[in-house]
Amino acid sequence: LIEAAGLIGDRQLASEYRSTLLDRFFATFRKGRGSTPAAPARSAVARVAFTGDAVVRERLRILTAILLTNPDLLPEVEDAWCRLTLPDDLHALRAGLLEFAATGAAPDGLRAWLDAHGLGDAARACLDDARLPVSIRARDDDLMPLQARQRWWHYYGFLNFERFQEDVHRDARNIGSLDAVGWAGLQARLMALEALRRGDVEPDP
Repeated sequence: LIEAAGLIGDRQLASEYRSTLLDRFFATFRKGRGSTPAAPARSAVARVAFTGDAVVRERLRILTAILLTNPDLLPEVEDAWCRLTLPDDLHALRAGLLEFAATGAAPDGLRAWLDAHGLGDAARACLDDARLPVSIRARDDDLMPLQARQRWWHYYGFLNFERFQEDVHRDARNIGSLDAVGWAGLQARLMALEALRRGDVEPDP
C-alpha cells in the first residue's frame, strides 16, 4: 500500500493517500475477513460500430487476451472494458466472457465453455502467440495477480490516457471508501499510470 502511494507524483497528495490507505487497511482488517462482498451488477455494453485503426484494434485484442487467461480479473475491470467499442469478433468474446462470469463457474472452465458456445476459435485467434507482445506471451495466469492487473490497465491507458489518468486520480482521492480488492486495483492502475508517464510501450515482463 505504501509503495502504491509512492507512485503518486505529487508529494503532498502521496502523503495524504498513504495515511488514508493505512488507516483504512487497519480499520477493515480488524473486522475480520469472513464477509463476502455482494456480486456487482453486470455492466451495460453499448453496441456501436468500431472505427479504430489497426493499432487500437491490437490493443483491444491484448486486453481481451489478458482476460481470456485471467478471467478472475473481469469483475475488477468490467466497467472500463464495457465502455470500449470493440470489433465484432472481440465484441462476441466480451459478451461470452460476461455470460460465463454470470454463471459463477470456476475460471479454469472458461476454455471448455467457450468451445461449447461456438467461441473457441475466436478465443484461440485472439490468443495467437505469434501476434502478442513479448510481455503477454507467457500465460498470465502464472503471474502474480498484481502483474496481470497492471498489464491490463497499461494497455487500457493507451486507449485514452487523459480519461484513464482522471479516473485514477478520482479513485485515489476516494481511497478511504475502497475495500481490499479496490486497493489492489488502484495499486495496479497507479503502477500502469507511472509506466505510461515514463513512455513505456509495454509493461515490465
